[in-house]
Amino acid sequence: MSAAPLELRGFSAGYSASEIRVADATFSLARGTMTALVGPNGAGKSTLLKGILRLTPVHDASSVRFFGEPLDRVRSRVAYLPQRSEIDWTFPACALDVVAMGLYRRLGLFRRVGRAARDEALAALALVGLEDAASKPIGELSGGQRQRLLVARALVQRADIVLLDEPFANVDEVTEQAIASVLQKLRGEGTTILAVHHDLGTVRSIFEDAILFNTRVLAHGPARATLADISVARAYGIVLEQEHAGRIS
Repeated sequence: MSAAPLELRGFSAGYSASEIRVADATFSLARGTMTALVGPNGAGKSTLLKGILRLTPVHDASSVRFFGEPLDRVRSRVAYLPQRSEIDWTFPACALDVVAMGLYRRLGLFRRVGRAARDEALAALALVGLEDAASKPIGELSGGQRQRLLVARALVQRADIVLLDEPFANVDEVTEQAIASVLQKLRGEGTTILAVHHDLGTVRSIFEDAILFNTRVLAHGPARATLADISVARAYGIVLEQEHAGRIS
């Protein structure tokens, strides 16, 4: 049996020894699944993604395995889409240039992006509906276009697992549907998807599985069952009326 695309065992991460935002996180993702990482603001969801990718000052790399291996051995099989706010959109580059950056790991950092690579980048832009913006400076793109651009860059990496930090944040319905369609297409091809998502109203329609997270994993399984009212309420620090009444009685 092949190893899980991503497996965590008692993983912890943070920004200093006194600021641990993720504690004892344990879960495993199966191949070709699409999972939402759901939790309240400040729960440590972004820290979790950055930690397992070794992008935080404090992390326990020995508790993370991608396909049964440490990240360094399989880095080319892993793609990461950060939050849009973490990108410098004043950088003098066009949309096609940014997507082509996703090819550097396969091409080599100092190799020229040739015609075949440019065609691949253009095809990725077309998949997210940005083919007409290929030569447009990234600073002139709208928020939704920028989000789709980052998805296109992740697409050309041809990764076996894609980690996304709020890919649907502050986008319109058309953009949300376009991104969801691309991710579901990848999932259908066997790619494993893990995405931070905060809109509980759309989790069930986009994702098949969910991880309920607040510093640690509270629940993990099919989205509908995992996000049952009482579980979500506890994760968000809400005491349900019936639970409160039970304590009084």
